[in-house]
Amino acid sequence: MFKKASEDLLRKKNCVFFFPEGTKGSHPHGPDMLPFKKGAFLLAKASKVPILPLAISDMHNIINPKMWRFKSGVIKVKVLPAILDSKNEDCDIDDIMKSTRDVMFKALLEISSPRV
Repeated sequence: MFKKASEDLLRKKNCVFFFPEGTKGSHPHGPDMLPFKKGAFLLAKASKVPILPLAISDMHNIINPKMWRFKSGVIKVKVLPAILDSKNEDCDIDDIMKSTRDVMFKALLEISSPRV
């Protein structure tokens, strides 16, 4: 499946956007991220394409997910440097996942506003 998907992506020159956490977590004590799932990383490795991590600021001050209420505010997005390890066939997916999560989490903390 990954081989066919990666061939289609490369042939059509498409980009894929993943949320590697799989689902959005609720983090009441501050910005955090759930553990990453492997699918996006396996597809990047099979396609031999770089991973371009994006960090999106904590939205705790803007969104109340339990009541589906939104306030005005600013959501920051930071584009991080591409991770090229996935182009290497010998790369370790678990290492790539960990390093990607680490840089994304650091950026998340940097761009998130204090909670009120």
